[in-house]
Amino acid sequence: MMTSENVIVIEKAKVFKKYFVELEKELSNQDKGFKTMVGNIIENLFIELHRHLSLREQQISIEDNFIEKLTQVVTQDLNKKWIIEDLATEFGMGKTKFTYEVKKLTGYPPNSFIINLKIEKAIEMIKSDNFSLSDIAFACGFSSVQHFSATFSQRIGTSPGNYQYK
Repeated sequence: MMTSENVIVIEKAKVFKKYFVELEKELSNQDKGFKTMVGNIIENLFIELHRHLSLREQQISIEDNFIEKLTQVVTQDLNKKWIIEDLATEFGMGKTKFTYEVKKLTGYPPNSFIINLKIEKAIEMIKSDNFSLSDIAFACGFSSVQHFSATFSQRIGTSPGNYQYK
């Protein structure tokens, strides 16, 4: 189940299966008082669904804050050689847990996520048309223009020079 706004997915929907089994049973048998029972089952389903979605919204907020903070920390100093263990410690996690969380939330391992942030910054700088490619490369934490060009081309599908003149 999902909502369209934040795409909240109900994990472990099997928890709700019991309500549909009970509804099917009551509606099939239609014993005395079945209408009251159906109403109660539906009410309990909505209560549990509401509780589940409320907890999921809180979890999404925590996850969003984690990624926002990580993005902020890294973009404050793109030149820094980021050590995953150091970032994990800064977030109060071990390396394995940190790597798991970043990959789960972004789809990328931490080093790839950091490179993506560098490429995003490079694109901004290229679009501003105020910087040379070597200025952009070093401002975004690449060790050389060649390394920057190779990484940019690999991620974006075109060289920084060609991207600049798009």
